[in-house]
Amino acid sequence: MRQKTGQAGRKLMRRDDRRAQILGCAITLFARRGFRESSLDDIAAEAGITRAVVYRHFDSKEDLYRAALDDARTAVRAEIGADVGVGPGSVEGLVRAAQRDPDRFRMLFANARHEPEFVAYYEEFDDRSAQFVRDALPEGFATGEATEWFSRLIPRLMFEAILTWLDHGQPVPPDTLADMLRASSQGMTARLGKSHRSQVAGRD
Repeated sequence: MRQKTGQAGRKLMRRDDRRAQILGCAITLFARRGFRESSLDDIAAEAGITRAVVYRHFDSKEDLYRAALDDARTAVRAEIGADVGVGPGSVEGLVRAAQRDPDRFRMLFANARHEPEFVAYYEEFDDRSAQFVRDALPEGFATGEATEWFSRLIPRLMFEAILTWLDHGQPVPPDTLADMLRASSQGMTARLGKSHRSQVAGRD
């Protein structure tokens, strides 16, 4: 059976399949170039369609970008087994999400962070992950600037470490990277606890 084609030999697809195709092409370009440097014409060309076809599925480039970020967020949530946030038991899932789909990971943890209109997609992971860190801090640790700094430091180190791992071609196995990240986090938390106890003892 011959496959139907449209104008200029363009293959006809079911609406849901076409939308998925456009979204996939958009994610590839957005991850590579970011929101501002990617045009709907570029995305249409990547998909082998016209700009008009893109508009049949998405109202604007912003609408398409938000759909791509929603898709990326859903994929990461599925891997880490949580709504948002990276806790002690979800480091492997975060690394696995990056390994399985680097483009979606980059959109969430690299691009969106620097795009004011879309930074909330990054911040929801950052905020929840920071709360996990605060919950794991030594009992009685003083709240304030030090706590806030440390709770933000650990997740961001993890995100940046995974991005750098992707950029360098995944030079160590995912399990090894997850072990390294977990050990680093535990070691820094333990060192912080030791410093805190020393400060308390010094005041007694």
